[in-house]
Amino acid sequence: DDAETVEIYPVDGVVTNTGSYTCKQQVEDRVGVGSWVRLAENEVTVPARGNVTVDFTVVVPEGVDVGEHNGCIAIQRKSDDGEVSGSIRVKTRQAVRMAIIVPGDIHREVTIEKYAVINGEKNRQHDITLKNIGNVSADVDITLSMKDMFGNEVYRNGGQYVVIANEKLQLLFD
Repeated sequence: DDAETVEIYPVDGVVTNTGSYTCKQQVEDRVGVGSWVRLAENEVTVPARGNVTVDFTVVVPEGVDVGEHNGCIAIQRKSDDGEVSGSIRVKTRQAVRMAIIVPGDIHREVTIEKYAVINGEKNRQHDITLKNIGNVSADVDITLSMKDMFGNEVYRNGGQYVVIANEKLQLLFD
């Protein structure tokens, strides 16, 4: 219901240890896409229930490899001092993924690198690791189905996932 002043800033994209996509922090060095983006404004006031358009330019340096390069444009309240707990301060932000594709020999190829069943105390987990050996992200649709000895489906799980270029994605299903 009130106008809000927000900061807008580009950052590099990064993949977590399980292969999920996330954005680097504002204080981290920008060496990839985060350094390629120039925003017309780094701070704007958004009117209550309103919109603001912020122009930006992406300048890809010469000699960059063909394929996908990831970054984000992040938005956070300027006045947000964050939630303080001990020596940790948590600030909330929203981010939009940017996938810059440098033209050339584009290829997608995803393989199953690992499949294992992990027996836990209360249940089993199905551990699947996908590997993208392509140079752009790939959308995959996974269905894990188990049948009994009579051919009746007794378990089904899965979903749609993004496997980032040249990365692995680990999925665990109970």
